[in-house]
Amino acid sequence: APLLVDLDQLPFPDYSIFKYFKDAGQKEITPRFIFSRGCPFNCTYCCNHVFKKIYAGQGQYLRFMSVDRAIEQIRNFKKQYNFRHFKIDDDTFSLNKDWVLEFCHKYSKEFDMSFECNIRIGSVDEETLMAFKKAGCNLIKVGLETGNQDLRKEVLGRSISDNEVIELFDLAKKVGIQTFSFNMIGIPKETKETIQETINLNAKIKPDFMQVTAFYPYPETLLGQKCIEQGLITKGHIDSYMDESVLELPGLSSSQIKKEVRNFTYNVYKQYDKKKAVKEKIKQIKGFIVSTPLLYRISRPIYRLIKKI
Repeated sequence: APLLVDLDQLPFPDYSIFKYFKDAGQKEITPRFIFSRGCPFNCTYCCNHVFKKIYAGQGQYLRFMSVDRAIEQIRNFKKQYNFRHFKIDDDTFSLNKDWVLEFCHKYSKEFDMSFECNIRIGSVDEETLMAFKKAGCNLIKVGLETGNQDLRKEVLGRSISDNEVIELFDLAKKVGIQTFSFNMIGIPKETKETIQETINLNAKIKPDFMQVTAFYPYPETLLGQKCIEQGLITKGHIDSYMDESVLELPGLSSSQIKKEVRNFTYNVYKQYDKKKAVKEKIKQIKGFIVSTPLLYRISRPIYRLIKKI
């Protein structure tokens, strides 16, 4: 299909085709909205640079619907469903400062609901975060990916310094917005030492929430192609997107990557919050028991006890 430049031409999504919304009734739900398409950056692991090639010469790849259309979409959805919080799933919501400030101003005049969004390090300042806070944004989600600056720049194509990371998280805390860091383990050239750097940086910025996954190379992406060329991909199938890797790296096997992913959050918390570290370890034990049927049957009384913790 040709590139659609004017996003205001898009009809509102028909969420009723999905069972989650069809069965919602008056139950409170958490919807997702997307007000833009595309991204100006060229992270090697992301599909956006592939789409840019596909749509080259067809118009501006990074596109925004008008603020009024975005507000209208929220208004239309609010008439149909019961919700008090929503997620803005634009790749990077903070790219166009003027658009964001106008949205926050108009949104706060009409609605009193919280929302969360994805932002990129280096794309927001204190004025923008203050506008977010005033409008009801209570969580910003940030792609940290790795705590090693060289891997971030040379492997992932992200020219972001540790200082920029720290400044953003400090600023969010100052403004009063919670933070969420996205992290990947097992990217090409990853070592146990660089994994520890990612753990250390998260412990330093202390995000309110964290997500860590094993790196997965998408077809046709720059980093995906490099993985093929270097013979790093050794599996054609994985059972879990979150913690299983298809790569075997020099000095870091897929089983080691899986172990590092599973222990990541615990290893972060144990540096600065022992209580959270203990809760994370209990969570791991619960997950292991549930995923092992025989063990679950044998230890069911114990599981029922720790489930309450």
